[in-house]
Amino acid sequence: MKKEWYSFANRLTLPAGDPGLKCAELDELTKKQYERSILDAIRQEKQETRSNSRFPVSSGRRGVAAAAVCLVLLVPVMVFHEEAHAAVTHIAYSLRDALGLKSDISQYTEIIDTPISDKGYVVTLQEAAAAPQKLVISYTVQREDGQPVPDTFSLDGALSVNGKAIHSGASGSAGFLDPENKILGINMSYDVSDIDLSDENTYEISFSAFNSSTAEDDIGGHWVFRFKADGTELFANTRIMELQNEFVLPDGRVVTLVTFSDNPLEQQLSYTISDTKGNDILLKLTATDEQGRTAVFSVSRSSGSEGCMINETLIKDGRIPADAKTVTATLYARELPKESGKEPDDYAQIGEPVTWDLSALVPYPDRN
Repeated sequence: MKKEWYSFANRLTLPAGDPGLKCAELDELTKKQYERSILDAIRQEKQETRSNSRFPVSSGRRGVAAAAVCLVLLVPVMVFHEEAHAAVTHIAYSLRDALGLKSDISQYTEIIDTPISDKGYVVTLQEAAAAPQKLVISYTVQREDGQPVPDTFSLDGALSVNGKAIHSGASGSAGFLDPENKILGINMSYDVSDIDLSDENTYEISFSAFNSSTAEDDIGGHWVFRFKADGTELFANTRIMELQNEFVLPDGRVVTLVTFSDNPLEQQLSYTISDTKGNDILLKLTATDEQGRTAVFSVSRSSGSEGCMINETLIKDGRIPADAKTVTATLYARELPKESGKEPDDYAQIGEPVTWDLSALVPYPDRN
């Protein structure tokens, strides 16, 4: 969705009334009020455009106005009926908030802000970003009746890109955004390795199987979102470097750090393991720059013999600083217990630290 649509829509002063009112139900007076508000916003947009000599007035901006009107009038209709709307709180849960980032990443994200209601629950897809080999989203869940969301449930999301189903796996985190546990915030990262996300693509996420812990409370449900996201800017601001650092585990298996990538959304390490043995090892890496500043990377995805680690931004500002010149990387591992309920061993250092020269970072390769 074009960001300027939302900017324009926020200018409109719309008449008060039922948020679920359909366009066909508007009386003539209300239609005139909408028309007057829209025309005023168009005039304001044209006036501001003329005042900026770098951007000449074009008829394309008027198309933005028409699109904004459709957005304002139609989005509430497809989601809410009157009694449900009153109990649902509108809250902005951006990817910046969801990922705990300090810097503004709005220029790299698509604002979706679309709620869909089913089986008494409202799922709102808030924001999305197309990044190298992944799609990242943030969304919220609320109950229509305003009661707390059960803390034991599962919400499964199936992703397709340009009509092609993606089965590469996903990871994420969730937490309540209010003390009453009425608004649940979730961020998810979907692995998309076989489709180029550096341009505009069409995405569909189908959420289903909204369950609590008992069969008696199983409510079913289905929430489907379709949207476009463009990864051009984020790809242009992504840098990557080859590593090929090998570390030998105590049992003889080899962990190879393959690449390190850096963009405003996250910093990521890709790795391979020579023999997975059922994914029984957890990895962690610390990266300390020449000024003593340390970033911590932990596993975000592990599939077969491949995986990736990302910086722990949610716990602390865990990025390798932009002005760092070199980092010393130390790998740690711990074995997962074979018996359920047993605590895992502490992390132990694997091999010797290695040094990365960050001047080796280069622009992410263009796949077109």
